[in-house]
Amino acid sequence: MTRKISLTAFLLLFAFSVYTQILPNPSFENWTNDGEFENPDGWDCSNRSFFSIISFNPVTKESSDPFHGSFSAKLETIQESTGEEYVKMLGVLTLGTFDVDIISRTAKITGGKPFNQKPTALTGYYKYVPIENDSCDIRIGLTKFNPATQTSDTVGMGRMTSGLTPGWTRFEIPVDYSSSDEPDTLNIVFLSSDTSIFNVGSVLWLDSISLDGVNSIEEKTPDRFSVFPNPASKLITIISPRENSMKEIKITDLNGKIIMQQQISGTKNDVELPELNPGYYFIDYYLNGMHSGSVKILIQQP
Repeated sequence: MTRKISLTAFLLLFAFSVYTQILPNPSFENWTNDGEFENPDGWDCSNRSFFSIISFNPVTKESSDPFHGSFSAKLETIQESTGEEYVKMLGVLTLGTFDVDIISRTAKITGGKPFNQKPTALTGYYKYVPIENDSCDIRIGLTKFNPATQTSDTVGMGRMTSGLTPGWTRFEIPVDYSSSDEPDTLNIVFLSSDTSIFNVGSVLWLDSISLDGVNSIEEKTPDRFSVFPNPASKLITIISPRENSMKEIKITDLNGKIIMQQQISGTKNDVELPELNPGYYFIDYYLNGMHSGSVKILIQQP
């Protein structure tokens, strides 16, 4: 018999002290070995061991084809045996806490990170190879604790599901705000399968995750890069305030295909563009190896 661990809740978000921060480990370059699994720093995941009964390792670091840097995160829906039955577990990454009740075969995601800004969108790059009709699921939720009800009220949410996407592709999930309140908690969740399907072997890869429309805690004067002119044709100028930092730009089309990749230095760089078809492209900016923002640019005929 095969059973699956059902995800019974997406967001049950609690209150924390409030401060602003960028996403932890957004390109999944840093992993820590807990003695049994390597887990991505700053994120909880569905890697779990239950005494000597059963063990799951659906979230791993992938070095063979990262979008940027040395690693990406690989989430796979897997199946393991207790000796008496098979149990399915999907790959889960969350800024909150992933809890499993192995007896009832249920799981829930709770909590999140302290956060008091209102991002416009969750962006990043992904690949997805499902088995049969499976689909991946990406969600963002922002809430605010309500002392009158002792529960958290939804401030804004966004969600995307996707089928087969074999090459690195950029995603952008707008956040739909239902309240004018300032949130106090943020959660982001990535799932390797539809929670009603759980097809073993479905795999989701993730890299370069970011929030649009927010500042980091360090940014008293934000390190905002700017690109002009926009629209452009043959040449662009990139302005970045930090002088002595390792900086890189990556230009991709709307499908996430890398068109150009270049190291830059100083605070002002003139970049000659390759021959590009007219249309929209993304310029992703990396500061000291970390994804720090993106700009959508229109390329026109000269």
